Amino acid sequence: MFLLMKCLLVYCNRYLRFETDVVITESNKVYINIEGLFRNLGIKCISGNESGVLTGFIENESKTYRIDFNSNQITIGEKIIRAANGFMKESGAIYIESTVITEAFGLQIIFNYRSLSIKLESDFELPVIKQMRLEQMRQNVSKLQDKRIVADTIIQRDYHFLKFGTMDWSISSFQTTGEKTNNRFYFGLGTELLYGQFNVSAEYNDQYKFDKRRIDYNWRWVDNGKNAIKQAQLGKIYNQSISFLEAPLVGAAVSNAPTTLRKASGFYNINEYTEPNWTVELYLNDILVDFTRQMLFLPAKSLEYSVSGGVLQDYKNSRFGKGVVNYGISNFLTLGAGVEYLSSIEVNPYIPYANLAFQPFGKLILNLEYAHNVRSKGLMKSLFWEKRFWKLIMPIL
Repeated sequence: MFLLMKCLLVYCNRYLRFETDVVITESNKVYINIEGLFRNLGIKCISGNESGVLTGFIENESKTYRIDFNSNQITIGEKIIRAANGFMKESGAIYIESTVITEAFGLQIIFNYRSLSIKLESDFELPVIKQMRLEQMRQNVSKLQDKRIVADTIIQRDYHFLKFGTMDWSISSFQTTGEKTNNRFYFGLGTELLYGQFNVSAEYNDQYKFDKRRIDYNWRWVDNGKNAIKQAQLGKIYNQSISFLEAPLVGAAVSNAPTTLRKASGFYNINEYTEPNWTVELYLNDILVDFTRQMLFLPAKSLEYSVSGGVLQDYKNSRFGKGVVNYGISNFLTLGAGVEYLSSIEVNPYIPYANLAFQPFGKLILNLEYAHNVRSKGLMKSLFWEKRFWKLIMPIL
């Protein structure tokens, strides 16, 4: 019988791939090194004092197995699988034929002779897949909690005065019988400029007169490591305003607010009992999370500002300006105040406003805003009952 020993690539459940030793016969039967396979899958496999015997458990500790090469059989609980031609030994390692592994352990194995690879799937969660999933969840929790990995060396970003980036373009044409041809053109360019990023794009449709407002251009610089100014923008800027802006805004904006998200946290007291060596995970809606909500809270005794202004591309060339300051009184209370100006408002073009974000206790968050002679509104988020989250937006007259 012709035997070919190879190290094949195994693809497992779309998440994992590894190499394992196999023996391929002339009839294309595949015998797999069972100890190496189980080691890569995280399945417990112990070579005891008896020669040719492997023991362990699969899926859970109550489902034990015993592989006995001497008697050519596999015992799983009370189930016994015998296969006279399903075992072989090479270089001291036990190899088991793939169909026997499927019958005994529920591991679906498909051998591709052309690519010399194996596709493996299981009807239960493999230990190595579970460990990868839990590790990914823990990393997600660390991101939510803003826990950063301490590195030995940090490579700082290399800013450039001028460096070409990416250019996009497209041309499309539509023809319809009895109607005028419709042609559209688009051009976009992204570069590094003055140690920031600069993007410009333009669109044109030959069915309409060219409008300069369809040209977008913006230069943005961000460095969260700075103190006085962390962000700056020039060109067409996008601003959350109290006034309704009917046209694009061309101007400038500076701020010492970082680009990271603000968070507020609540808490639950959970009292349960565990056994030794248990791993305890907290799930919310079947997802491992740490309960967090993004809000406006600043660290205590910290101040952030944002100033922006420019000219609207409307027929009046209206002037717009906005300034806001937020201060963290405590980790659960942030106060803000600002003023907005729009020259096209004939009466009271100045709009002073104030806002407050407050978390009186772990399961309630309040966010209030007052704009003089314009509006008052409040947002309340609450989680008073387990598995029930609700929020209420209410106008305050």
